[in-house]
Amino acid sequence: MRGRWARLARIDPQLLCPVKHRSAKAQADLTVIRARAGLVRARTAFVNTARGLAKSYGERLRGCNVRNMNPEKAEGLSPELQTALQPLLAGIESLSERIREFADALSVHLRALRRARHFLPVY
Repeated sequence: MRGRWARLARIDPQLLCPVKHRSAKAQADLTVIRARAGLVRARTAFVNTARGLAKSYGERLRGCNVRNMNPEKAEGLSPELQTALQPLLAGIESLSERIREFADALSVHLRALRRARHFLPVY
């Protein structure tokens, strides 16, 4: 079966639908989306690590939205745990700021896509 398709492709390459690459702009847009997704994954890992460390110490971080997690959320914890979690929580805050910057950049792209009637939701 595979040999037949190969022979057909040699006769008429259009039969196997040649690959169409993305435009440079589309590739750049996709790169922005993937970079933001990487930051979100990193932030999730940081948050899970901070919560896990606090829990293993017998304490809990105050409940909050991940977007609003910052070093002030560790105020109710023991001093030793605060010291350990401070850099991690500062990293979460920094990642959240970068994610917001990406969201602003993506909103410009999404408005352009909506005008072109090609709406793709970003989760």
